[in-house]
Amino acid sequence: MARSLGAALAGTLALAALVPVTGRTERIADADFRLVSTPPLSELDPRLLDLATLGQRAFYDVFTYIWVIQYLGDERIAAEAPEAIRDALVKSLRHQPRHESVYLLGCFTLIDLERADLCEPILATGIRALEMSWRVPLTMGFVYAFRLKDPGRAAPFYWIAASRPRAPKYLASLATKLGDKGSLGTA
Repeated sequence: MARSLGAALAGTLALAALVPVTGRTERIADADFRLVSTPPLSELDPRLLDLATLGQRAFYDVFTYIWVIQYLGDERIAAEAPEAIRDALVKSLRHQPRHESVYLLGCFTLIDLERADLCEPILATGIRALEMSWRVPLTMGFVYAFRLKDPGRAAPFYWIAASRPRAPKYLASLATKLGDKGSLGTA
């Protein structure tokens, strides 16, 4: 067994040494490379996802999560158009993966690119997908209150967050202040 494994390894190495490395494959891959892209099956009707994944929806959720965080975490993301990032996220998250951090990371990437105004469709999908999460509606409230300076639109999201299990107690009072006062200066 060890002898045949060693012979196979030696043969593979010899074959690799005979093949000239021209870099052509790398040039083709670089020419076709798009940092921001959607995962396979993202265009599939959500009603067919369980059938396509043979009932293993959780694996597809993890796959989507990994796919998205790979491009959001890439240092070259700053060179991408924020609208293209938002559009790819909306398409990637249409199946509503059950991983809270993918919605939060998507929004905070857009905030980092000075485009907090593009967060709404991403976080709205997360709010629908994760009915027990308080962090996703809290983030939407934060975006409206402190990035877009619209406390009136922020208050309902703080109320949603406050109504979720294990939410911090201060969220209800912050929602009240934002809703009653309607101004960040008096909140």
